[in-house]
Amino acid sequence: MRKYSVGVFIVTVSLIAFGLIILLSASSTYAFHTRDDMYSLFKGQMVKAIFGVGLLILFSAIPYDYYKDYTRYMLLGLVIILVATLFTAPVKHAHRWINLIIFRFQPADAVKLFLVLHIAKMIEDKKELLQNFQEGFKYFLILIAVVAGLVIIQPNVSNAIIIVLIAFSMLFVAGSDYKHILISMLGVGIPAGSAMMMFSHSRARVTAFINTYFGNGDFPTQIQQAIIGLGSGGFQGLGLGNGKQKNFHLSEAYGDFIFAVIGEETGLVGTFSVLAAFSLLFYFGIKIAKNAKDTFGKNLAFGIIITIMLHALIHISVSVGRIPATGIPLPFISYGGTSLIVMCISVGILMSIGLSSSRDVLPEPLIQKPMEPLK
Repeated sequence: MRKYSVGVFIVTVSLIAFGLIILLSASSTYAFHTRDDMYSLFKGQMVKAIFGVGLLILFSAIPYDYYKDYTRYMLLGLVIILVATLFTAPVKHAHRWINLIIFRFQPADAVKLFLVLHIAKMIEDKKELLQNFQEGFKYFLILIAVVAGLVIIQPNVSNAIIIVLIAFSMLFVAGSDYKHILISMLGVGIPAGSAMMMFSHSRARVTAFINTYFGNGDFPTQIQQAIIGLGSGGFQGLGLGNGKQKNFHLSEAYGDFIFAVIGEETGLVGTFSVLAAFSLLFYFGIKIAKNAKDTFGKNLAFGIIITIMLHALIHISVSVGRIPATGIPLPFISYGGTSLIVMCISVGILMSIGLSSSRDVLPEPLIQKPMEPLK
């Protein structure tokens, strides 16, 4: 299955390279007016991209099963950092970042990967107990609630929701009772929805979105400008650097709404190419998961690829007005160091799983079915 790992590498590096080109255009106006250097954000992201690709190659060379004995300690360390984050100075009324002098680190991005690692290990250990709520499933539920709860009180509702979706997707694919998953998601959804309406910024986004579809309201300004940008691009786009929405019409054009800049400057050709790249990445990731040599590798590969795809799906859905604004970056393309580096490490681990797969081992099905009792 080495060809799938090679495919993952090519697609990922292509997305990073394309992202740097788009970022140069999307960030130029903002960087010039705020830092007197139109290339400042681009140069910073270039350094992070080179570092990220280096880590990708490094982690692809490390046998993925090396992490098995350390997943609980890795996750515990991140949970402690999440707690510490709550006592840091707020940025935009949220405690999401830790300042490491050289750069700012967002633990919520890293905790997703560490949670995926630990859930994959727990699934391997409790594979025969996944259908049993008391002996198996409840331990996953407690873990998910603790991690998502620490993220949601930062407040960071969107990342908390992604954490829950990733975790329950992994449990479903591993063979957990779907009734346990549905009931648990309903149980988690009530406090999550309450928290969403408790915080003013998320409440404003949700109510504005609801009024758009069920009331007399219009799309929020950010989403309106994103849709205008996407529509202005037409088939071939206005050309790199020729977009107008980045000129303070669209906030966070280099981050939260970079897909709109892609649509405006490269048109349907560019947006379709990005969608095709993520689809290809998903295909390679699922192939690696299905052919992994052990249960840990299967579930780890699936957890990694579903994390990447959820981020891409949510970001693009926001840009076209299908869901409220969330602040979720487009993987490998949006500006941001923590997200890019964590995604590169994740891809490196995914490649390691593919490179370690043996053709002599008969692949198990990705979705595990419970064993029937002997008659």
